[in-house]
Amino acid sequence: MLPEAALARVATAASLIALGATARQLGGVTRADGGALLRLIFTVTLPAVLLTTFSSLPLGSNSAAPLVVGVSVVQAALLTLLSFAWDDAARARTHAALLSGASFGVNLGLFAYPFAQAIWLAPGLQTIMLFDLFNQVVLLILTYLAFWARAPQAGSKSVAAAIGARLLNPCLIALYGAAALALSGTSLPPTLAALAAPLCAANAPLALLALGIVLDVSLPALWRSWPDVAALLGARFAVSLALGAAVAAAYAQAMPTDTLAVVLAALTAPVPMLTLTYSQEFGCDVGLAAIIVNSSIVISFGLLLGIVQLSSAAPSLLSPSAAVAAALAAAVSLIGRAAQRRRLAQAAQAVSASAVAAGEQAALNRRAVPHQQQALLPRGMLSRTAALGSMSRQGGVRLAQRRGVLLTARTQHAGPMGQIHSRCAHAARAMQTHLAPRALNAW
Repeated sequence: MLPEAALARVATAASLIALGATARQLGGVTRADGGALLRLIFTVTLPAVLLTTFSSLPLGSNSAAPLVVGVSVVQAALLTLLSFAWDDAARARTHAALLSGASFGVNLGLFAYPFAQAIWLAPGLQTIMLFDLFNQVVLLILTYLAFWARAPQAGSKSVAAAIGARLLNPCLIALYGAAALALSGTSLPPTLAALAAPLCAANAPLALLALGIVLDVSLPALWRSWPDVAALLGARFAVSLALGAAVAAAYAQAMPTDTLAVVLAALTAPVPMLTLTYSQEFGCDVGLAAIIVNSSIVISFGLLLGIVQLSSAAPSLLSPSAAVAAALAAAVSLIGRAAQRRRLAQAAQAVSASAVAAGEQAALNRRAVPHQQQALLPRGMLSRTAALGSMSRQGGVRLAQRRGVLLTARTQHAGPMGQIHSRCAHAARAMQTHLAPRALNAW
């Protein structure tokens, strides 16, 4: 494919995204309209694309199919390991759940599918579907379990019921139903194929328009959350790009260039939109989740442009370029992690200082209360209290007044002095119980 033709297709797809964003800025549509459009895509048009295109794919004769599925499985395993990096005792459980859940899966339905169809046509779309075979399981089950394991008290449903509902997802049913048809060599009925044809044609432009409507990158919000965004996205893209560099180096001769480019585009796809849904369900920071998702879309689009350019002009540079990009992403992630630790330390110091100040104030209040109570007592009552205290000290017993209650310590002497202590303690309790309230009332 010529670079000009590929870039022209990318420009067309980008224009549809810009059209959706412009329509939202002008007030013609809202983000709620974009959400409704997303539900239509994932319920109607994308399942039609999966069922129609994947059912006609000759899986048995496609030598790249096992490799593409295997790369998807390896990426899911690596990102699963990455998800444990955010389990920090200093983090809130919902914060850890968001960062861990956002480590899983890639957004193929709203990003890779329309771009692959626009740039690499039907072969590229089929390769993305092969990659999505395991990615669907990651999105619907593993990502949900990642959220549930860290913030289970926030979930409204039992985990078994939630996973059972996700197994009935239209995209998952269409994808595995189409795979069963492809393996059995059965084609779609003509009536169903005719019904699905216009839905398939509408999927790519609708997905790109919806992406533009929901895409909203706020620079002030991004600046406030940049340590989390940099740490998470840097680590995600570092892992995916390193895997892509290894695949490109190992299978540069065995895999067609366009197939390799599609695999790289799938590996570097953005954070899934389901992250927003799960964040809301489990009580996480939905604003931070939106910043992560939108920022990843912008980064993935830039990487896609580079993949298209290199695969068309210099395929041999795909592997070293991906390795360099992985190193840069890892450096960004380390910078973000360092900033995260500083912020967590500052927050801990602020909490500790607040606790110390509150304790000191409480101590001052406790010391001030007896003086206020003593100010209300008549002088005679205070003199009796002082006399009893003197007698108790002579018997080896100290009377302490703490929080308005007279406490007696255990005597260290026996014999007559112990009897004096018992009488003093009894007199002190009687004074506190009977004499002091009467004196206060009389006063």
